[in-house]
Amino acid sequence: KVSLSAEQLISCCSDCGLGCHGGYPIAAWDYFKAEGLVSEGFYPSTMEPCDKDGLTCGHAHITPKCNSENLDAKRYHGKSAYAV
Repeated sequence: KVSLSAEQLISCCSDCGLGCHGGYPIAAWDYFKAEGLVSEGFYPSTMEPCDKDGLTCGHAHITPKCNSENLDAKRYHGKSAYAV
């Protein structure tokens, strides 16, 4: 079981939207299919967690810059992406 790097997705996918401030789910799936994602072990989150409920952030998160050094690890790819 592999935990994929959410931070890679929001930081490195320039077509996915606004990073921490929302985006385009189908573009994120397309990125996962085309570029692949590394595991959290190779690209861990550097962001502070939100409030204890996990949903409410008391301050706006700034999207971290893409760290290309973390992208040399094995990437996992989706097989297909589609919108419903």
